[in-house]
Amino acid sequence: MKRLLFLVSLFAALAHANSYSTKFPATESPISQGGMWINGGTAGLDWSNVQTTPGFVGGVGPAAGPSFVDPTAVLTGVWRPNQSATATVFTRATVGNFFPEIELHLNSTMTAHDSTGDLLPEI
Repeated sequence: MKRLLFLVSLFAALAHANSYSTKFPATESPISQGGMWINGGTAGLDWSNVQTTPGFVGGVGPAAGPSFVDPTAVLTGVWRPNQSATATVFTRATVGNFFPEIELHLNSTMTAHDSTGDLLPEI
């Protein structure tokens, strides 16, 4: 089973627009935070969902099946084009052929079978 668990303190700030900050205080599977998130398995269909436990966010990919079904979630809302994001990441030791990967995307959207956005440099 692929498993990714990391600590994130996420802040997305936009010039003259919405801002969002969280420490993921609740247990949710999939992540919602009152409808603030769209999930890759639920809405995108081709990815896995993201889940939270207090202070942590991560995902579980399938143990078998197609590759590249990374846990994915997109923050909802209306955002301006000038965006920034920061995250604090914690990961446990790698197991077998599994290696954690964190990606932050800006200007993102997700619909069935489609996810677009600007990828920040990989961590």
